[in-house]
Amino acid sequence: MKKMILFVLIFFLSWAGIAQNAGKINIKKGEKFIVNLEVKAHTVTSAMGQDMETDLSTSNTYKIIVDDSTDDHYKLTETLIKFKANINMMERDNEYDSEKPDTSSSLAQELKGILNNPQSFGINQQGKIIEAPAPSSALSPMLQQFTIAGSGIKETFLLIPPNLNVGDSFQINHSDSTFGTNSALKYIVSSINGTIATLSFSGTSKTDKTIENMGMEIHTVSEGLIDGETIVNLKSGVVQAIKSKTKSTGKANVLGQEMPVTSVVTSDITVTETE
Repeated sequence: MKKMILFVLIFFLSWAGIAQNAGKINIKKGEKFIVNLEVKAHTVTSAMGQDMETDLSTSNTYKIIVDDSTDDHYKLTETLIKFKANINMMERDNEYDSEKPDTSSSLAQELKGILNNPQSFGINQQGKIIEAPAPSSALSPMLQQFTIAGSGIKETFLLIPPNLNVGDSFQINHSDSTFGTNSALKYIVSSINGTIATLSFSGTSKTDKTIENMGMEIHTVSEGLIDGETIVNLKSGVVQAIKSKTKSTGKANVLGQEMPVTSVVTSDITVTETE
């Protein structure tokens, strides 16, 4: 069952990392943000003439602090403060809630090292992470995918062209080696109210990812269509909200067995400035 969950996770996470672009962000030392990432996926895997349905959801909450700023980069601290996951596979539920932890579980023991543990990052003026802590080898492959360091930071900033007007459009092409994704999105300005813009977006995403677990490789490839909406501060480049849906088809290869996979992934992300 854990093997199945691992490659389902790859399809589940293919939504991530789509909001990056050229430009400059404008944030200040001392600013603090709470980032909440809610993601749900429904996946169907076909194997040996049977379809297996999986429902997977996670809720990650991060606190991000701007520790310092220079002419060309920012120092940030990201802390995972809440984590919740639910997996329903083969009519069995597996769940975890950091606010109601089963302290005897192996997952709770693993999370001790990352929950409420601040991690330092450096980002450039385009919002790209240029300094990051090394991944923890103590985490299982499944938990590594659920709690990839920098996930909150990647969703906090959207770099957009200057002097936008309602009806204007622009394209973002983005590659993220961490998630094994490549995306091409077209943004259209739906409305502007002061410094706040609402943008609709649509495009394509491709995923090519391999996860190793106990010496076994799980390889998936997929292609999907993305659409959604984001709200962003035009002056700072700080996102307020993102809603998206990705419909993907592809295949997974496990121990030489190739299995078709389809998925629908929805995400609901909010970024709130806090004291």
